[in-house]
Amino acid sequence: LILRIAPAVAQAAMESGVAKRPIADWDAYRDQLNRFKAQTARAGIDRVHGLRHQYAQRRYQQLTGWKAPAAGGSTSKQLSADQKALDRQARLVASRELGHEREQITAVYLGR
Repeated sequence: LILRIAPAVAQAAMESGVAKRPIADWDAYRDQLNRFKAQTARAGIDRVHGLRHQYAQRRYQQLTGWKAPAAGGSTSKQLSADQKALDRQARLVASRELGHEREQITAVYLGR
């Protein structure tokens, strides 16, 4: 699945202008994906993206003191103004740590 989805997402990011570093060598990119898949399989890891969700949710809780909406915490509509400010800061930190540089992607990992 990663060998089909990752290149499609990368291509869409490049076409939309979201990609900060477009892929110049698609063969090398696919080779790296194959190595990644083989190494994670050897390590017994088969749901890598789920680990990113888990990390983001744990990190969010460390930074805010409460669970992310996707983990059963309050939604943004239920937060006070001060909590919303902390929520945004935590999302920006988690986004950077996950290599994204944009707060919007955290809705996938943390919920809203």
